[in-house]
Amino acid sequence: MRQIDDIESAYENALVTDPRDAAELAYVIAMQSMNSGDTGKAEAYAQKCLELFERLDPQTIEECAARNVVVNGIALPDLIHADLVRERFEKLL
Repeated sequence: MRQIDDIESAYENALVTDPRDAAELAYVIAMQSMNSGDTGKAEAYAQKCLELFERLDPQTIEECAARNVVVNGIALPDLIHADLVRERFEKLL
């Protein structure tokens, strides 16, 4: 299981190399932060996740399908997109 710092580093790298992967990593960091009670970090990463998915604008089921199943103990939804992010983090966004 990766540490949160490792995931944040992977997120930063993915922003440059693979924004879709970065969006999923931002989701994981937001969920972990929310679960640990760090609402400030959860809000920041939920917003980053939402912005990435809005920019990527996946339209098909294939484009919305999560690339990762579980990252650092956080299960990603089968389909992930901006509307799902808004729903999951509605109290933060």
